[in-house]
Amino acid sequence: SWRPSIDTFQTEDAFLIQADLPGIDASQVSLHIERLQVTICGTRETNISIVQGKRVISERTTGRFCRTITLPFPVDTEGARTTLAHGVYEIYLPKDKSEPRENGAEGDTHQ
Repeated sequence: SWRPSIDTFQTEDAFLIQADLPGIDASQVSLHIERLQVTICGTRETNISIVQGKRVISERTTGRFCRTITLPFPVDTEGARTTLAHGVYEIYLPKDKSEPRENGAEGDTHQ
């Protein structure tokens, strides 16, 4: 398993998550959004075009990953949007204006 790099941003109206997922197709990524948590999971396969030979250097991690981000405020799960371009998976989560939450704590757990 491996752990992709993630950046999180907060604006007045939304929360934005960017995850580095080079070499992964959108069909290999699953996303689960709850009001206060987002979980991104997926798999990066080994893409080797050499039929015979031995690996000399191996620095690219492969396999399954899951990242869970705890949000500091409730989000509108129906308004979420995602894109995957140039190896960056971006999740846009509008804030749920019906339930403002103050004093929330941001966090990240690795599963």
